[in-house]
Amino acid sequence: MTREGDNAVDSDLPAHRSAESQLAPIKRAYRRWRKTNTRVTPLIVEIEYRLVRTEWAISGSLLRQARMADEWWLNRPIPRKVAVLEQLGEVRRRRLVALARRCGDSVEAVEREAHNELQLQTALAIVARTPLDLRPVDEILTRGRRAFPSNPRMAYLLAAHQRHRRQFTTAAKAYVDAYRLALGDPLLRMRAAVGACESLSQAYAVGECARDELVVAAARAGLHESTDFSASIVCALARLELHGTLSEGYGKLADTIARVGSFSRLATDMHAIRGEISTAVGPETAPLVDRFLHDFTDVGLLVALGAMFVRSHTLSPSEGLERLTAALVLLDGVRIMAGTVWNVPSVNFQQGRALLAACQQFQTPNPIGWDKDGERSDIDLALAKFQSAVDLSVDSFHEIVLGFMRETGELRQKLGRPTPPAG
Repeated sequence: MTREGDNAVDSDLPAHRSAESQLAPIKRAYRRWRKTNTRVTPLIVEIEYRLVRTEWAISGSLLRQARMADEWWLNRPIPRKVAVLEQLGEVRRRRLVALARRCGDSVEAVEREAHNELQLQTALAIVARTPLDLRPVDEILTRGRRAFPSNPRMAYLLAAHQRHRRQFTTAAKAYVDAYRLALGDPLLRMRAAVGACESLSQAYAVGECARDELVVAAARAGLHESTDFSASIVCALARLELHGTLSEGYGKLADTIARVGSFSRLATDMHAIRGEISTAVGPETAPLVDRFLHDFTDVGLLVALGAMFVRSHTLSPSEGLERLTAALVLLDGVRIMAGTVWNVPSVNFQQGRALLAACQQFQTPNPIGWDKDGERSDIDLALAKFQSAVDLSVDSFHEIVLGFMRETGELRQKLGRPTPPAG
């Protein structure tokens, strides 16, 4: 489980001022409109909580807010860090209480309260180096389930929490419940179908569900593949798990990206490369390839394709390193396009996996030579990436990354240090 996602806290923080400035025109327009629409309706509730959610997404997580407010944060004693985080979490909690008084009980209130508590408990686990305590989050969601037992959005919220906890088969069943309840909400129904497929793909990858279950889930999500980006991603991943290999179109895309060798060059030469890839792929239907050709700077797409190329190599290793190199190019594109906003454990983890897989396949410490400055070998860089992911992860995902880190350390010891590349 990773601590992604961020939130606003105090008006004197730079990030909060940025969020306020970005949302100010929208808020002013909304308040003017509210003067003539004073009755609290479901639409009003949705807008109020969407404004809060957007503001917090722009501002960043509690942990990020604490770091930005204190240049000496990393050197502060743990008790002080804990106190600061709890104070910041309480500021947000009070805001939610005030909003609930105005708008009444709602699933939106449950979602924001649970999100705030999850982010606080995750931040505390990181800075205090203690196990993640999800009991406060579970209590909030249990209360919500009692208050809204047949609400499809509440069912979806419970499913998403279970997937976040890596309880994939349980999450998939909960997503299906949300799907069945959401007969009057096509968007939520689509999201539930996608969530069930994603959860079962992850369960299938670790041997926790039958093939037929994933086939059914993929078919349900596939109904939305032509119109929804997230559906395209999870369907491609499901097919990868089911068949063990990428379709030819994705393979040709990986080959081209690997040959280019860097995201900066890819961006510079994309006009020429676009035609080359289109010709190579031909008429084959590959929605993510099509999207990449038209929106290659989309951070979510870069992460999805990068992870897919790493998983593909794991399932069916090739003689060359094209898919792993392509993954590294795309994941480096995340850093270039989004900076620290996407400096999250999952990205570092995938980079580490790509580098480790290359070293394992060729049994050399520097098969790709990804560090262009030649200061660190691929095996050293893999170790650093896993360490970064370990430092910013909790719960079962933390244990998974630790396992890869130990594996990398053992291989590094076996292979020894490489001779730095010449020049």
